[in-house]
Amino acid sequence: MARALVLTVIGEDRPGLVEALAELIERFDGSWDESRMARLAGHFAGVVQIHLPDDRAEGLIAALGSLSERGLSASVVDRTSKSIPMSAVVTPRNAVFCSSLLGLLSVSSATGMGTSVTPSGASPVPTLPRL
Repeated sequence: MARALVLTVIGEDRPGLVEALAELIERFDGSWDESRMARLAGHFAGVVQIHLPDDRAEGLIAALGSLSERGLSASVVDRTSKSIPMSAVVTPRNAVFCSSLLGLLSVSSATGMGTSVTPSGASPVPTLPRL
């Protein structure tokens, strides 16, 4: 049986990021079905839908951690069953976690630093007071 996953990745833009992700998916016999990629403010952001053999999915999810060596954070949604638990979300050091978009925008605009969005249930970062 095939497993359908949606991967999201974000990190500083540099050559070879898409290639590294594609090689990782191929190593676990995955098929890259559809994707959306963007370059925003010097960062690469991508959403990729893949299919792979059911018995290879957990290995791929665990191997996503290797992308942090290239500065990419990755998260997974399993479209075949339920969402992958928070422990499967891998982020590079110095990531900012927010429980709401408003919190993310507040932290991002105040610090000028890159951000990484994590699913609900992550430790929230206090938001700045509204002006």
